[in-house]
Amino acid sequence: MKFGLLLFLLFILPIISPIIADELFQQILFNNDGTLPKFRQKASNNYCRDFGPTSSVLLFAHRGSCYSLTNQLVTWSQADNLCQNHFHVDTNKNQGGLALFDDAIEFDYVRQIIGVFNRSATEFGAYIGFSYRNQSWLWLNGRHVNFSETPPSVIAPNNLIFPYQQQKPCGKLELLRPNETTVLFGLMQQECTKTERALCKIKVDHCFENDQCGIHGVCNNDGPTFHCECEFLYDGIYCDKCIYLLINFFF
Repeated sequence: MKFGLLLFLLFILPIISPIIADELFQQILFNNDGTLPKFRQKASNNYCRDFGPTSSVLLFAHRGSCYSLTNQLVTWSQADNLCQNHFHVDTNKNQGGLALFDDAIEFDYVRQIIGVFNRSATEFGAYIGFSYRNQSWLWLNGRHVNFSETPPSVIAPNNLIFPYQQQKPCGKLELLRPNETTVLFGLMQQECTKTERALCKIKVDHCFENDQCGIHGVCNNDGPTFHCECEFLYDGIYCDKCIYLLINFFF
């Protein structure tokens, strides 16, 4: 009986070991929300130092992007121009800009970083990439601001998001500590001529999650953009066209 069990283990271990190792590898590399553990985040932050200027007050990374808090106090329009040329890598020139938030996960991550950075501050503000245009609050890329994912720091009277659209049409991040136990963080409107720091963002790894090219392609960074290398019999910008099916259709 024991001899049979030993033979079974000798046969099965070489088969399952790579599977177990691969599963452990995935758990080590990524958290459940797709972010990297602390020890990988540190390495990623070191990587961001290749892109951010030494004048950055705060430099951190998340999901293939680098964020930099500027030392200069500027108006909103100056902040936009500053961020476009803030990162000093030629291959990514003009790829940087005022920070935009793609989802609640990114917003919450930035909230944690800013909260730790301003642990003792009673008030903090930094311009980011949204403003009031065409009767709506829009990110610089034209996408509507989703206030359920990226909420304001303070809800205005009468349950309004921001009550002063015309007088204060520029957007910023705001952190407030009205007392020792309360921390308010979120988006807030600002007069565009007032000066604040700027939170800049640049995408340095378009292939961080390797989801652009689907299951039939491999993502490769290509300077300010990326390209997909497709598997055999697959084609298209995102490797989503099966050549075999096209051949069958025509022949």
